[in-house]
Amino acid sequence: MTDIRRIDELDALPSGTVIVGLDPQATVVHKAGGHWVDLNKPPGTTWNVRTYVMARRWGVRVLSQPERKTAVSNPTETLKTQLVNLIEQYEAREAQRERDIQSFFREDGDVDTDKYSYEEYDVAVDDAGQEAREDLGGLLRELRELLNAPAQV
Repeated sequence: MTDIRRIDELDALPSGTVIVGLDPQATVVHKAGGHWVDLNKPPGTTWNVRTYVMARRWGVRVLSQPERKTAVSNPTETLKTQLVNLIEQYEAREAQRERDIQSFFREDGDVDTDKYSYEEYDVAVDDAGQEAREDLGGLLRELRELLNAPAQV
């Protein structure tokens, strides 16, 4: 494992790198689209300054880095496969949310009030909507990283 204390060393790390701060909280961040991202924070936010300060003050340790491939036989097919896998992953999450919401209904299409209250249904729908928004942010972040597109600032 590599310990880093300089900003230029952090900047040189490739996207996909995961580091942990040697700070008391052992903060874990990963590099996506050239920016440092904390997956426990709101989607679309970057943590570059905090990561730089953490590195200079306490140091950071590289936990993992993407493998560097010298040659790709067919980059278009590889990218297509990665995109299909990503789409399938997020479609499966959306399908599960839909199944969860549908479980509240009777066969006639109304909320099954013998099992659930309208309040429980409303909370489930709100939660599903929030998860969907978070998934959208995650999908966009992963697409940017996959395509080496700059993160939105």
